[in-house]
Amino acid sequence: MTSVIHTHMHLDKATRLTPVLLFLVTVVLFGLGASFAHAQEAGVKIQPSIIEERFDAGETRSFTLRVTNLGSKDDTFYFSKRDITGIDSVGRPMFAEGGQEKTGFEASEWVSISESSILVPAGEVRSVPLSIRVPSSAENGSRFAAILVATNPPNLEG
Repeated sequence: MTSVIHTHMHLDKATRLTPVLLFLVTVVLFGLGASFAHAQEAGVKIQPSIIEERFDAGETRSFTLRVTNLGSKDDTFYFSKRDITGIDSVGRPMFAEGGQEKTGFEASEWVSISESSILVPAGEVRSVPLSIRVPSSAENGSRFAAILVATNPPNLEG
């Protein structure tokens, strides 16, 4: 089960302040080692799934992700950020790998999530604050990032 949240930012120098279009996508990943039975019981809804906004260079805005546990038991959801390098032929985002050369479209460093994980009881909703801070030195163009939501902690070794 995979669901995606995507962040896209676009900078346009049509005004004195650099407007940035931010496109944030949330991706839900279930643990790869999880049993099929657990995968059937697990479920999560993230809202909003896409944040697409125009920002001025140097601007910071706050948002709230609402995490709904659709599963039949309490679950912990883990958050991580990734840059998006493009879109594949069926419209899914492609994520940057560690050590990959920068393209100039990265935005994950602009995103701050208040929690690294959250326990959500079955059938309940929890809110997770996040903020997006566009550097004052941001150049024109679109920026893309994703927040990954998984039932297993992220692999920090990669």
